[in-house]
Amino acid sequence: MKAWRRKGLSLALACCLLIMTICGAASAEGANVGAAANANPGLQYFGYYHMDGQGMPDPKYLPFAGRIGNSNVAIFSSWSRGTTLQSHIDLAAANGMKVLLNVYDYFFHWSPGGMGDGSGHMHADWQVQWAELKRVLSGYEDKLLGFYFDEPWWCGVTEENFRTVTQMIRQEYPDKKLVAVSAVADLDPYGTGKSVSSDYIEFVTDVGFNYYESGLETGFHQELLEKLKAKADRGQHIWLLPKSFSRNATETTDVLQHHLLHYYKMALNEPRVVGMAAYTMPSGGDGTGMYAFMNESDPAYDPYLTYAHVQVGRSIIDPANADLYVRSVDGAGSGSAWSESGSVLKWTAPKAGTIQISSLGPVRRTNEHGNELAIKITRGQTPLWPSAGWQSVTAANSGLLYPKTATEVQAGEEIWFHTDGRNDVPSDTLTWDPVIVYSGYEADGQPNIELSVSYQVGHTANATALEPGELLVSSVAMTNKGKSAQTVTAIVALYDGSGEDGALANLSFSTATLQPGESRELKGGFKLPDHLSGYRAKTFVVSGEDIASPGMALSDVYELPAP
Repeated sequence: MKAWRRKGLSLALACCLLIMTICGAASAEGANVGAAANANPGLQYFGYYHMDGQGMPDPKYLPFAGRIGNSNVAIFSSWSRGTTLQSHIDLAAANGMKVLLNVYDYFFHWSPGGMGDGSGHMHADWQVQWAELKRVLSGYEDKLLGFYFDEPWWCGVTEENFRTVTQMIRQEYPDKKLVAVSAVADLDPYGTGKSVSSDYIEFVTDVGFNYYESGLETGFHQELLEKLKAKADRGQHIWLLPKSFSRNATETTDVLQHHLLHYYKMALNEPRVVGMAAYTMPSGGDGTGMYAFMNESDPAYDPYLTYAHVQVGRSIIDPANADLYVRSVDGAGSGSAWSESGSVLKWTAPKAGTIQISSLGPVRRTNEHGNELAIKITRGQTPLWPSAGWQSVTAANSGLLYPKTATEVQAGEEIWFHTDGRNDVPSDTLTWDPVIVYSGYEADGQPNIELSVSYQVGHTANATALEPGELLVSSVAMTNKGKSAQTVTAIVALYDGSGEDGALANLSFSTATLQPGESRELKGGFKLPDHLSGYRAKTFVVSGEDIASPGMALSDVYELPAP
């Protein structure tokens, strides 16, 4: 008998059971099976790359991750500097995330394919850049998880230079993480004889590897993890980086969900893994990122992938608010190798809600000499997938089927995963690892505010630029989509043209408490000065009513520039 597992710190779930019978399994009974102890209590971080923007500063991803509540770390690139970096670190902290800051560009030239040959040389002014960064980070240390280097050996940084820099950072920030992520070539999986040395990464605290291609089924990703563990022989912690972007039509959301859940399984089975950092949140040069797949207004939105990300992240950082049920995802079983007619897996809903049903990878025939198999999903006796009858699993579609459906359930309702053989039953085996997540972003009490912002300048509605001497009015239309009342504050601020981000020149705000489902429009504004060169107005929404100590950021920043 094999159990479903809900990964968490307490793991008190006991509502799922697997039943193996020869026939007539729909009426079979079985004892409840409790979830086993967490295989990796050290796993504690989940977040995304490029949370400060792709190619240029963009803070919109931080409030989004805060709203869905699945991240406690945000990986920043080097786009944001000075006061912009400080404001983004503050925004990350307001949304429950510490920052892991990529500092490669502060020290080294980027030379892909250099393999430690020195082409990734140190910048002539690296000491000046580092000193300026330390000045900017002064006072922000509690909001900083640590520093990060991306593929330094692959990008031509010599062992001597990397050791010099990493030893210095460890001495100056001894309580911060220092992470180095390797390219696949660093680990030499193809036997070229060239690879990064263990001494190269002696002074880093954490390591990881980048590999976003196929090989999940063949074990190649696990092989890379084993090679990394051998290289990191000073006890460094490990981060896993699931692929979370699509470059073409073949890299479907089903494939991305497979990467996420497979890496989660690897993380639960390797005690040195402390975090997962999904690559990447924005869309850009790497393709379509997770923000598009998780944003309901985007054509690329996929609820199955969205809620898998939401619940995997919560299972790591906030298990009390996680609703992830995956058979064998913690590695306690080797998959449902059904070889008996009428085999059934039954899941009992622990509470009411909407569930998304999918799978950890595709359904596969595991005996090439077998004949045809068939599968279906039902809620009690009601068909869910397919809509009627059975779905055949043949040599032609094996490895291509991703059963997916959504349904409402009440507490105690049963979802059945049926398999059946065709013709020569003893020669047929099937692997199918179903996944169930409860949909919905917010946990109890988690803010979920839907809003839109518009500006009026003088008599111009939906204005696109400031106008000297006119009255500026910012209107914020909000609806509370959450489960509880939320007090929110809409802030409109005017910044002058001085410095990198400007100094605050004027401020207006309005506060309201919204009941669940309630809509309200908040307005704020002021008269604009006669001279506006370099000025910008910004509107944003935060939780709470104290603007001197604002709560979680609930919106992007909506900016209106001077003409």
